[in-house]
Amino acid sequence: MPKVLIYALCALIAVGVNIVLGSAIADFKDEFDKEKAILGLKKAGAIVLAGAGLYCISILIPDIRIETMGLNLSDALVLIAYTVVAVYIGKDLDNLFILLKIKMDDVTGGTV
Repeated sequence: MPKVLIYALCALIAVGVNIVLGSAIADFKDEFDKEKAILGLKKAGAIVLAGAGLYCISILIPDIRIETMGLNLSDALVLIAYTVVAVYIGKDLDNLFILLKIKMDDVTGGTV
């Protein structure tokens, strides 16, 4: 399986986890906002559709280069997907700590 598809799948999972955890936190705080949740889902859907479209272009025109980045489209998509995974895993862990009511000081011994 191409690396970009692995990272894209992981990004999709990480974004989904973030939506679920964010909704759970908001629900427990009685701050759940249906419109905000719908906007989050729309944003995730737009990102998935844009990524899928660009991936299709990278298959159809494999030698296309993004001069501003100095990369071809496939490598740029791998970089973006990897970055999304890293960012959202951080957000997911933050939300999980909040949901579990764990403070970073408890985990790290006060050295954050």
